[in-house]
Order: sequence, then C-alpha cells, then structure tokens
Amino acid sequence: PVVNPITLFGDAFPSPAGVTQFLNSAGGTGGAFAVVTPPSAATTGQRLVDTLLGRGASASLVLLDAAGANDSSSAVTLSQAQGIAFSGNASELFPSYVDSTTLVGQALCARLLTGVAVAFAYQDAKLAGRTVVFRTELEELASIRGKLVAGRGLTAFKNLVVMPLIFQSDVYDENRTAGLPWGMAVADGKTGLYVDEGGFVSIDANGVVQSTGLTPTIVIDGRSVTAVGFSIYRHSGSVGPRQSTAIVGATIHVINGDFRYDAVSGAIITAVKEDAPPVPVTPGLVWSYPNPFNGETL
Repeated sequence: PVVNPITLFGDAFPSPAGVTQFLNSAGGTGGAFAVVTPPSAATTGQRLVDTLLGRGASASLVLLDAAGANDSSSAVTLSQAQGIAFSGNASELFPSYVDSTTLVGQALCARLLTGVAVAFAYQDAKLAGRTVVFRTELEELASIRGKLVAGRGLTAFKNLVVMPLIFQSDVYDENRTAGLPWGMAVADGKTGLYVDEGGFVSIDANGVVQSTGLTPTIVIDGRSVTAVGFSIYRHSGSVGPRQSTAIVGATIHVINGDFRYDAVSGAIITAVKEDAPPVPVTPGLVWSYPNPFNGETL
C-alpha cells in the first residue's frame, strides 16, 4: 500500500458511520483492535473500546504516558492489533512515548509498517502524517510570535500534514490557519488537510482522500510547489519570525461527498452516476390489453 488506511474523525468521539469505516478499513471485526489514549482521557478511550466490542470486535485499551511507554503488555497488544485508534494523545510529549527507544514505540512503528488500519479522533488527527505542528493551542499569538514547533508524527501517510479544528476557535484560528502551510514548508509536505468538527475523512491504501462528514475538507496540494518563502517580521515578545508562509505552485481543493482527491496523482475523482431514464416528450395513448385486473377486457 502507498499509505496505511486512515480514518480521521473531526469530533472527539467518532460517529457510527465513522466506526463502520474504521472497521471496514481494517478488514472487518475478525481481529483485535487497540485504542491508544493517555490515562487522563481513559474514559473517552474506554467508550470507543466499548463501541468496538458492541460491534462484535475484540478491543483493548492501551494507556500511554511516560510510565506506560515501556509496558510490555501494551507493546504486545499493539503488535497484534488489526486496527489501532488514537484518542486524546495530541501533545508535545506524545512523540517521546513512541520513539525507537521505547517498547511501545518499537511495537507501534513495526506494526504501522505492515499497513495496519489506523484512526485518529479530534486533535489526534495531527499525528497521522510525518510532521506535526505543535503549540497551536499554546497561546493566542503563537504563530505570530514564532512559537509553533514542527515535531514527529506517526508517518501513517509519509508526506501528510493535518490541521484539525480549523474553524472552531477565534482565539487559535490564526495559529491553525498559518500552521498548516508552515508545517508543509518546513517538512516538504506534499499533502495538507484542514479538518473541522463534524468532518469525517478516510484515506485508502492508495492515497485517495474522501470527505463525507457534515463539514468539507480543505486540501492543499503541494506536489508542484516551486518555491516557499517565510516572513522575517518579528513581533514584540516573539522568540522567532512570524510563521507566515508563502507557497508558490500549490493548489487548494475543497472536497466533500462525491468528490475525492488522489494524493498521489493530484486528480479530483468524481463518483460515476447513472443517467436517469429518459422522460417521454410526446404524450400518447396506448392499449392497456391485457388488463392485469380483468383478463376479458378488450
């Protein structure tokens, strides 16, 4: 596969259709599933586990923090999982829990390389790609003051950068809006996704992106970028230049419903619909013989 089959949920808890998509992308309910969450979000994580159990799947909760990063039972659970979901983990500390020095990190990275299906809820959607833009919720003017940081994601989709909750705050909207193109520019990202609450995005193993939620998904196609430029303006109290980015050659798509985006070729794919049967343009009268209600009618 080009990428791991990915499901992105714009909401903190996936819709029934989202759960179905995740199960289908993993090949059904025949195998074991793991839900990775920190202890602070264990209630939400357990709710997802219970939902998967209710669908007939086998599911386990993996509590991940600094203390659990080297838990051998968690590592075994992940190494055997048919599908792995992430909820409540989007923080600057998460990459340190899953790097190559931890048992959980080793098991997770090895499992991802097999093409296992993965799902990310809410802020965790950031973790799907190779690069994560952190600190977007650190303070209101983080991007203006040069405080955003690019970190390591799970690389379920190598050249992907995701920015969730794009329309959900007039406090952090500047950080989120500026953070996606900035993250793509510093990490040579080829595909950027703005996802919002109510959004539901699936990416199949061939890199085809489909959005079928209540809100559309905005795609930045960076495959043909010829140049990038960064601001040199420094705001008072900043730690670096303003993180505003110019990207030359990028294309923006808005997709939802029947419109899908092929992240490999850049093509927009539309669903094929059959034409409706033609409507007669000339009215006329014809014999109704034989009458289905009275066979003797002439």
